[in-house]
Amino acid sequence: MKKLQLILPVALVLLASSCKKNNAVTIPELVATKKHFASDSSSFTINGKNYSFSHNASTTRGAGNRGTNMKLSTKDGDWSISNGHDYWVGAVDSVQFYKFYENYLDNANGSITFSFIKNYKRTSLDKNGLLYAPKLVTEVITLGDKNYALDFEREGKDEGIAINLYLNGQTLTSYSPLLIRIPSSLGTESQRDSKFKVLKIEEVKDTDFIRIEAVFEGNLFDKNEKPVKITDGFVRLTVLKYGGLFRS
Repeated sequence: MKKLQLILPVALVLLASSCKKNNAVTIPELVATKKHFASDSSSFTINGKNYSFSHNASTTRGAGNRGTNMKLSTKDGDWSISNGHDYWVGAVDSVQFYKFYENYLDNANGSITFSFIKNYKRTSLDKNGLLYAPKLVTEVITLGDKNYALDFEREGKDEGIAINLYLNGQTLTSYSPLLIRIPSSLGTESQRDSKFKVLKIEEVKDTDFIRIEAVFEGNLFDKNEKPVKITDGFVRLTVLKYGGLFRS
């Protein structure tokens, strides 16, 4: 049996904003050695300038849960979002699972995060501590085109991919950055002619990891939902093959 040797004990990070997210959790994978991640890289062009990440920088990787189909309620619930009086609560029998990878950029003060997202019935997932997770990450990361999840960190209905770019002091996201209580203007046309396509998924020999390659382009939105085009995107990531942080 292959043993996972690159993952240290995990730490719990509670996410917070001016809208309190009670139980949205992210579990980071803390990596002991980077030798298997030497080929990880990403690059893209924005505002006419190319940016890149390589193994000389670093990657934060982990998994998390959020609510799905969030609706306004007077009662609290799992993975709820609250402004102190009312709550946005997800479907009681469902949960959103996501795997994320944050690459720190070589030639700028910033990072780019890719989140792969899928919604599940709770009963179809394994429970790893606080985390509901599928057995294999290839249930979430599959070959082919991925939709951009426009309501990530909001209503939680959409599945697919989400990108968060922090660059030169500004945050841009492929989804609405607005708090859930503020109506969003984004819709199906907001990512028209955009793409995120996984080209390759292969096992890393004698490890518990797979390597993926993808190309992407699309719109990223500033704090006012003004679009900025990102093009010529490429990412190569080494990914733990299990949905959770270890073999279940």
